[in-house]
Amino acid sequence: MQSSSKSIGAPAYPGLLIIMIGLVIAGPWLTAQAARLLSLFTREASSLLATRRLADNPKGAFRSVRGLVLAVFLGTMVAALAPVINGVAATPNAKALSNVLLDAFGPQGLTPQAGATLVSELQALGGTSVFPIYSLPQAANPSYQDNNVAVVGCATLRQLAVLGQCAPGVQAVQADDRDLIFSDNPHFSTAAFVNASNPPASADFSRLYLQAVLVKVDGPATLERVRTYLDTHAPPSINGSPPRTFGEAVEIRTARVATAQRLVYIAVALTLLVAGCSLAVAVGGGLAERKRPFTLLRVSGTPAATLYKVVLLEAVLPLAAAAVVAAGVAYGISVLTVIRMAPKGTAIPGLGHVYYATIGAGLAISLTVILVTLPLLRRMTGPAGMRFE
Repeated sequence: MQSSSKSIGAPAYPGLLIIMIGLVIAGPWLTAQAARLLSLFTREASSLLATRRLADNPKGAFRSVRGLVLAVFLGTMVAALAPVINGVAATPNAKALSNVLLDAFGPQGLTPQAGATLVSELQALGGTSVFPIYSLPQAANPSYQDNNVAVVGCATLRQLAVLGQCAPGVQAVQADDRDLIFSDNPHFSTAAFVNASNPPASADFSRLYLQAVLVKVDGPATLERVRTYLDTHAPPSINGSPPRTFGEAVEIRTARVATAQRLVYIAVALTLLVAGCSLAVAVGGGLAERKRPFTLLRVSGTPAATLYKVVLLEAVLPLAAAAVVAAGVAYGISVLTVIRMAPKGTAIPGLGHVYYATIGAGLAISLTVILVTLPLLRRMTGPAGMRFE
């Protein structure tokens, strides 16, 4: 199964997992390189002390920010792709069909008699325009490879022009309406599925099974009357959901994406907070391990501010390097996904203010938790503790 503009292939999921594992494995190397780069651009005592320790033990320095890498990676991908998904769903075609309700009964559909009764009673409700779609028997469609062949009247298409146009002089055509009937993505279900190349069909629909109906309504009250009628007088829809308009399908899909985006943002914020707490524990443990050398540095005249900078750089450098690289990789994958899979003309995704606010707030909380541990440094390295047993 390959990825296409209509679906994501199964290999994409383990590929994404491999990328995440690669980010975690590459984290210590990234920490060591960030320390090396910092040592080339600064000669301050605090920077040299911090980069030396990071270079000596990059695995230990990166261990406390591994969760951060994955959280920022997933959060960036969702922030970049969610607006694109919503924008792709709300196409001009979907807007043009926003007040058109679809109810599909499958390739077999309703018998000719039941189908004719349903269409006539829907028309009698008032405020409706009913556009039937019929199914063609398998023996009569040698030009198609499966049973999913519809017969659509060209008069219907003239009133719903966004779904396509027949060749001049043709009264009915055969068409593959697979996306219209089965897709839950409004971008594909509202795409034109008829053009001048579709083979003509007989305009006598009296012997054809009714595959689906499109009902255009003039207002919310009419929509609910039609929906109620179809729920009580027509067989269940093939997808198991109640009949809905294309506009409602766009709203449902947009709401689902927005909910998933909020959940990911919450998970990212919580993970950043946990990463900050892990950093605080790591900082406290590092202070306890280096009580003697830090105390000797204090006694020898090193300002406490310099030691504070050492501790901050040791915590912040792996944190910043991991966040930047994870965000960059995720954004690059998102851009490539849009270029390869989104419809032509889709804009390159951007990262909104909610993303920056979430990431910024999470990092700020993490740094605040780290700062809380710094008073321990002054207390542990005071002159009173210069004697060691």
